[in-house]
Amino acid sequence: EAIAAGGNLDAYAGPDSLLLDDGTAPERFAASATNQYAKYAFDSQNQGTAKPGVTFALGADKADAKSADGALTFNATSTRGDRAGWAAIGRRFDPPLDLAGAAAIGFWLRGDGRGQSFKVQLRDTAGKWHDMVTPVTFSGWRYIEHRLDKPALDLARIEYLLLFYNGLPAATGVLCAVDDIKAIRSSAYLETPILTVGESQLSVPVRLYPGQRLRSRD
Repeated sequence: EAIAAGGNLDAYAGPDSLLLDDGTAPERFAASATNQYAKYAFDSQNQGTAKPGVTFALGADKADAKSADGALTFNATSTRGDRAGWAAIGRRFDPPLDLAGAAAIGFWLRGDGRGQSFKVQLRDTAGKWHDMVTPVTFSGWRYIEHRLDKPALDLARIEYLLLFYNGLPAATGVLCAVDDIKAIRSSAYLETPILTVGESQLSVPVRLYPGQRLRSRD
């Protein structure tokens, strides 16, 4: 038997959520003298906006979006012969955002099913970070929510929001879209779920969040 926690679109859509990016302005994510996100995009060999052999482009899509004002499209192509390719885009908040008290980051992601990772990263004014990774193993729109459990950064001073592709498939392109990235003040969970087997019930003293499963074995 298994118990699974559901999502929490009510909190995402509620008045207490804070919109980080609406997806309507690709130019916000362009590297510039005032938007120096590339200093935070690197691996053991390279630093910048993309791994050598990878190109990317941004756009806005109003025809296939989750909100009426459109979604941000992120297109990347790797000519590499491995899956080490990556690309990164980012926007800077000036003044920094105060996300203290946020329980999760939620957004809509339109997947292309090509297996790369889509990472959302927060950076505070001291350069500390928190990563939220979603494997793109699905196609079409899906609501994604990542909890902010004891993040090792100052949520009250968020300066950068970065979006990454990691593990790009060799010699091909990927295209996803993201819409309405929000900080959520509360996150759905099941408190002390009850597992029922026949006429017997077992109360489990845990908190079960979206995407988690609780299994019982004999």
